[in-house]
Amino acid sequence: MLTNDQILCKPPTRSSNELLAKVNGVLMDTNVSSALLKTPSSEYITQEWVVVGEQREQVSWAGDSGGLFLDEDNNRVAGMIIGGVTNKEMFDIRYDNITLITPAQKLVEWIKDDFGMEISFCVGG
Repeated sequence: MLTNDQILCKPPTRSSNELLAKVNGVLMDTNVSSALLKTPSSEYITQEWVVVGEQREQVSWAGDSGGLFLDEDNNRVAGMIIGGVTNKEMFDIRYDNITLITPAQKLVEWIKDDFGMEISFCVGG
């Protein structure tokens, strides 16, 4: 379960080195269907946590979607990146360097509901 101010680690990706970030306590409603489906549906609204760099620096880049954040304390999967916003103004609100992650617990629930499979994430060491 993610908590406010929890420190997360993003393992190295093709676009960046390992980075530390924190959950900023904002749970944002998102509608992924608007990007994936011809006819968006409110049925697909989900809640993602907002993650920011410890010094408000950028922690995700184009191509990082699907990447994982790990809990810094125990190396367990905390969530999966679904997107981010860097220095953008939308609807009179300024968004600076935020990354949206779907909690790992939600991913496990969806896989069980959709495929009938019980899964868990492991990280090798």
